[in-house]
Amino acid sequence: MGASFSVLALFFKLGLQPDVTTVNTLIRGLGLDSRVHEADALVRKIAFFGEGCKPNAVTFGTLIDASCKPRQNGRAIQMLRLMEKYDCQLYVVVYSTIIDSLCKDQLVAEAFKLFSEMESKGIPPNIVTYTSLFLGLCKSCPSEATQFFTEIEE
Repeated sequence: MGASFSVLALFFKLGLQPDVTTVNTLIRGLGLDSRVHEADALVRKIAFFGEGCKPNAVTFGTLIDASCKPRQNGRAIQMLRLMEKYDCQLYVVVYSTIIDSLCKDQLVAEAFKLFSEMESKGIPPNIVTYTSLFLGLCKSCPSEATQFFTEIEE
């Protein structure tokens, strides 16, 4: 955790105020380096750095993507809830990322709950959403996969 906070401390030492783009870049780097816990801690602390560091949709989308790579679905869903708390616009890519990860972990029922939530919020699914759900059903319940495919076609 020290490196990301050290970079931010350097900003302050130089009299600079880090902005959300700087923090998002650090979060992306931490995620790519499989340091999701550190990225998560940074997101939860950036409000301390002032209004210019308020987390945005990119912040959470980046962290959700990083959380889903090692299939930390619970963390990804927590980030989705934080997006709502910070009034960030929810969009199909973040939902589809989590739905895909849930399906790969054979948590298809949970994926469909998230799918229903997404639709109830007026967020239309995309091809990734449908493909993830279809493949998840193929592995867990092939007969339901056939029915779902028919529904998608309609």
